Amino acid sequence: TRHEPVADGRRIPLTTREFDLLIYLVERRGILVTREELLEAVWGYSDGTALDTRTVDNYVARLRRKMEPDVERPRYITTRRGAGYLLEIE
Repeated sequence: TRHEPVADGRRIPLTTREFDLLIYLVERRGILVTREELLEAVWGYSDGTALDTRTVDNYVARLRRKMEPDVERPRYITTRRGAGYLLEIE
């Protein structure tokens, strides 16, 4: 309810959209998800109007800045170039 996951003993405050994105990725951890899938599931786009935006990329970058120990070498939320994103956590 607080939208604040805990990582390495520290709380990470997230916006509602960041939290929704994280929850979607957690529910599919280990499964590649496409930008289109994320736009439909997290943002509610279903007609393809926003598929050329960088919305997902920007939000993933924001999550990485808040969660990753090394933003330049992400180990939790990784990109599969041309395919989508993968959350890699136990």
